[in-house]
Amino acid sequence: MGQIVFPGQGIFAGASVSGKRHGFGKFWFVAGEVYEGEWAQDMMHGQGKMIYPTGAEYTGEWRHNVRQGIGTLTYANKDEFSGSWVADSKSGHGVFKWSVRSDAPRMIGTDDWH
Repeated sequence: MGQIVFPGQGIFAGASVSGKRHGFGKFWFVAGEVYEGEWAQDMMHGQGKMIYPTGAEYTGEWRHNVRQGIGTLTYANKDEFSGSWVADSKSGHGVFKWSVRSDAPRMIGTDDWH
């Protein structure tokens, strides 16, 4: 385990193989995001958590640097979407929970995202 500086991108602390992020690690992006989780061949790949500068957080599956699979996005206001992701976008069915409304969570589908 060590630390690698990626000029113009950020700083990585964690496992690496031949100078590439591989295994578990944490990356601080210059734009303010922080990712902590699994890496494969220098890409976010597997289970991980991204904290965005807006205060939103995504926890779930990643494939080739994008949200892909099952995950939960918690917005800064604490509203929450849990469901399927494809190519970094909500896809298929999921459950949306409002943080301040008393409405029960409801199932929503792909058509609700557009």
